[in-house]
Amino acid sequence: MFHITEDKSNKLVIVMAFRGSGKSTIMNTSNTLWSILSKRKKFVVIASKTKRQARSHFENILNELEYNELLKSDFGPFNISPEEGSSYSIVIPSVGAKIMTIASGVGMRGIRYGSHRPDLIICDDIEDMSFVQTEKSRDLAQQWFITEIMPAGDGNTQIVVLGNLLHKESLLMKLKKDIEDSKLSGIFRAYPIVDDSGKILWPERYSEEDIDKLKKQIGDEQTWGREYLLHQPPKSTRFFYYYGQNDPLYQLAKRQHLEGKRSGKNKRLIDTHLTGYRISVPIVEDEYAIKSVMCDLQTDKQTPFDFEEGL
Repeated sequence: MFHITEDKSNKLVIVMAFRGSGKSTIMNTSNTLWSILSKRKKFVVIASKTKRQARSHFENILNELEYNELLKSDFGPFNISPEEGSSYSIVIPSVGAKIMTIASGVGMRGIRYGSHRPDLIICDDIEDMSFVQTEKSRDLAQQWFITEIMPAGDGNTQIVVLGNLLHKESLLMKLKKDIEDSKLSGIFRAYPIVDDSGKILWPERYSEEDIDKLKKQIGDEQTWGREYLLHQPPKSTRFFYYYGQNDPLYQLAKRQHLEGKRSGKNKRLIDTHLTGYRISVPIVEDEYAIKSVMCDLQTDKQTPFDFEEGL
């Protein structure tokens, strides 16, 4: 990762790394300070999903500047700008540079520091697991990135996008595919905790015993595979179960359908709907699929139905 931060020839860098890999420390905090204090960059913008995350990134950088005596003596004093909505800023007069942290969704058009447009933009975890579950949310993130982030800089601007594997149609995966299809110029790098050959990415930090303990702490194969090995979850077979007219679940489904109500524990689920002689009742939603109950008005047979993973 350090090598990537030193190579400014790549104008778009996508890094997907396992949880606890140090990607934010290296590609965000360290990269920002090195780029500014080496006078290579003049205006760095760091975007994250929430205002709280933006504040956290701001405080991490501020702490490095204020409590590192060498940095403080060589580059201080530092000017802290008042909070503006969902953004926080630090100005470093000694090098004529500014660092700004923002929450995703903030408008970037026309943003400048003096005559400088953003010349390093770091998007760090601008999506999370709950956010990527709906197509509308994923589209909003991608639209914001395309319309606000991409045009915000100039010909010398580098954009770095950091994150974890959340969904097959998340922003990171969309950018990865566009790079592979030559629709975008850039590089994509994935850093699992253990690669497919069994090599540990960070042996100084994680021994085989450490990894085994961590896996047991996670306790879920799909979560471990997605967040640490960066593997797409496998397709799974879900079932529509058919119930006869006298079954209580059938009666509930029909009543809720006729009343036009939603069903299930999660109110974000789709409405019940009537298709021919069947009523589909979503009852459980997980991060890969919606499990439904299909009530048949005529028979009680069971028929398997394959869902694609993801919503």
